[in-house]
Amino acid sequence: MDHQKPVAASILQPASAAKQPAAQGKFTTTALVRKKKRTEMLAKIVFLVMTLLMITPLLLIIGYLFYQAAPILSLDFLVTNPMRGMRAGGIWAPLLGTIYLVGIS
Repeated sequence: MDHQKPVAASILQPASAAKQPAAQGKFTTTALVRKKKRTEMLAKIVFLVMTLLMITPLLLIIGYLFYQAAPILSLDFLVTNPMRGMRAGGIWAPLLGTIYLVGIS
């Protein structure tokens, strides 16, 4: 037996309904969603590049400072307090104060 649509149902359906493909699922991606995802991905890439451009000089400066200070740095210098009006000794108290301030803020 050949199953056909009733004539009344085929007349009431718009012509575009017959040309539309069947939905692939409940959550199909539309052109608008794809465009938003592309824009979001582009924004992420731009922000990543900007972050790398800002961090690179900072790391280069810190690396240069450690390279220049390597002969002078020692564990004793890092863990002793300053003496003689901060002209001798180490940097323990100022280092700890900096860590506290950064931690609080």
